Amino acid sequence: MDRMTAPSRTNGLLRGLAKITLWVAAAMLPTTSFSQGRVSMETMTCRAAEGLVTSRGAVVLGTGPYTYDRFVRDGSYCDFRQTTRPAYERTADSAQCFIGYQCRARDGGGNGGGP
Repeated sequence: MDRMTAPSRTNGLLRGLAKITLWVAAAMLPTTSFSQGRVSMETMTCRAAEGLVTSRGAVVLGTGPYTYDRFVRDGSYCDFRQTTRPAYERTADSAQCFIGYQCRARDGGGNGGGP
């Protein structure tokens, strides 16, 4: 009887390890959201950039090859310690396109984070 239970324990252990290995492998696979690049305003029209901010409420957009910033539709997307300032950015068809607002600390500097 002991001989019968030992193989079944081993099989159960192997099945358990196989499941764990499968979960770990699946967790390590990149998802499509990680493989997609950030939307760049340099390739968007002014109207498209403004429309994206308006429709989503808050969005992070590329402002250059290695830079990005967060833009919001209105102050409801900012921290309560922040206020908005108008955001004018370069787009594919405009050097100064109003696309929405940026959240800034009420004292006028920074983004309001930190001590």
